[in-house]
Amino acid sequence: RTTVMVRNLLGNRARKDFLHFLEICGLAERYTFFYMPCKEHRDVRAGFAFVNFRSPADVQRLFVAVNDSKWQQLRSGDGPCKPLAMSYARFQGHDELVSHFSSSVVIHERDPEKRPIFKVGGEAKSKDKEVPTPPRSGIPSPPPAQQRA
Repeated sequence: RTTVMVRNLLGNRARKDFLHFLEICGLAERYTFFYMPCKEHRDVRAGFAFVNFRSPADVQRLFVAVNDSKWQQLRSGDGPCKPLAMSYARFQGHDELVSHFSSSVVIHERDPEKRPIFKVGGEAKSKDKEVPTPPRSGIPSPPPAQQRA
């Protein structure tokens, strides 16, 4: 299994901080999907995110980092924060996420911070390398050699 739900991502900077946390953990180039939803009809993060990695070993790496309190160290300037909690997501793997989100309205959200990130082959997440938001039926899949292990 390669897709997890991470909970207790609270605060206005949670999305940016968690993507930075993935960098610190050496996982910035290992995920193919990231989505942190907002509460319905509000501009407030829901407090959780979904991340799909290229391999189950990447999930294990995140699990170790989460349990080593690296998140609390990163957020230490913000006062006390809840430890992150992880569980496997209902949809597993890049292809299932593509199928699920290709018909979702969040794909067409005007604010890019509210849209899922789909990456081909786990490339770096700089703006020029992120996969652009595709039309509903055309979300790219990673190249065949980099499908789930």
